[in-house]
Amino acid sequence: MSAARSITKAYIKNKKVIDQIVDCIESDTISAFELKDVLNQVFNAEGIMESVREKVRATQEMKDIAYDLRLMPEFKNEEDETEDEKKKRIGTPIDDVQEILKELGCEKSIEKLKEHKIRDEQFWELTDDELKDLLDVTVFGTRKKLLKKIENVKKEHAEQMEILHKESKKLNTDGI
Repeated sequence: MSAARSITKAYIKNKKVIDQIVDCIESDTISAFELKDVLNQVFNAEGIMESVREKVRATQEMKDIAYDLRLMPEFKNEEDETEDEKKKRIGTPIDDVQEILKELGCEKSIEKLKEHKIRDEQFWELTDDELKDLLDVTVFGTRKKLLKKIENVKKEHAEQMEILHKESKKLNTDGI
């Protein structure tokens, strides 16, 4: 487990997240190479933990039916990625929701976020009606500007995550 912790520390700085990921790994179920592959291909904590669990589960299944682990089938390719899987891999923007609300003059809405216990991840999926009803953004023009801002931030975030994803798949030829 200390090897898994060391590898994970090289990619993630948050100790709590590292602990959660390492807790998903059972002894003798995932190699260092497999863990590094996951950390290079998945960019959010939930996605990493799900990928690790999937690899652990597959290894346990192979052990349970007494297959040679060297014959374990490869996991599905990115081409097989569903929209939900892609959404998980991309995650949500890390932009400060409160700053966005302040920028558009919606300071009252910050308290409404707390009142309705709306987490940052949920904020990015709010609809026009939810902005109006839950966050009390009643002015039509302001609500439209906020929706446009949310759309643009989500689009930029998705583009950045796709670039990182493609770069992580490139073959490293340094030192060859």
